[in-house]
Amino acid sequence: MRRLRSALNRTPTIEQISRCAPRGTGLSPSLISSVLSGKKHPSREAYVALVRVLLAYDTGKVASLQHPELAQWIERWQRCSYSRNITRSTKGG
Repeated sequence: MRRLRSALNRTPTIEQISRCAPRGTGLSPSLISSVLSGKKHPSREAYVALVRVLLAYDTGKVASLQHPELAQWIERWQRCSYSRNITRSTKGG
């Protein structure tokens, strides 16, 4: 996620990312900061919204759900979620 942000022509602040986020996604500056720093694993909806903002940030728009790179980012979220669930189940039992 940090690589995606740093690959932009201009690196947006957390507040700028939050302002560009689609309404109703819950992308507050604190959530964005926690996700980008690796401290929090977001919901799928928040993650997709964040990726969509970053994929098209340089255009001043939000990337569509059909953006060609979005699928690979969703797959990363799914792998991470799966790994987190496996880790939790092995620690719990």
